[in-house]
Amino acid sequence: MIIHLPTLRDSIYRPALLSLLETCDNDFSPSLSSSRCKGVEKASTKDKLNRYLQEKDPFHHYLLAFDKHRVIGMLNFVVTTNQIEVDTICVHPLHRNKQIGYAFYAYLMGNVCLTFSLSEIVVPCEPSSLAHVHLLQKLHFTQIPSPSAPHLFHKKIRF
Repeated sequence: MIIHLPTLRDSIYRPALLSLLETCDNDFSPSLSSSRCKGVEKASTKDKLNRYLQEKDPFHHYLLAFDKHRVIGMLNFVVTTNQIEVDTICVHPLHRNKQIGYAFYAYLMGNVCLTFSLSEIVVPCEPSSLAHVHLLQKLHFTQIPSPSAPHLFHKKIRF
């Protein structure tokens, strides 16, 4: 099951999402917590990840995936005037290769694009993230040839 939250502020899901991000933190390059170290090197990973989430409010929307009542995945994105920009996708290691990433993008390309009347999605993706690159290619996202942003993928949705 996937739900859409317009914000995490005061959300009952915030602690579960922090736990998920803590589990997956080192899967990101650089880790999500390491990029929040300036002046808080001695802060715990959970505090750094909480700071990461605070930086996203109030502009980011969240898609959360559940297995029964447990948060097992997250995709956050920003809605701009002309497109949807994906920021982060994360799936718990025990639930990878179960089509959760595909379900996130299907929900994004369908429900979210229709809700906001937008037809373009942009996704930054490092080449080292092979599974994510493969998923985007499978969903017919194309890499944007740009020297200033070499790791961007794009898809135009047709309704």
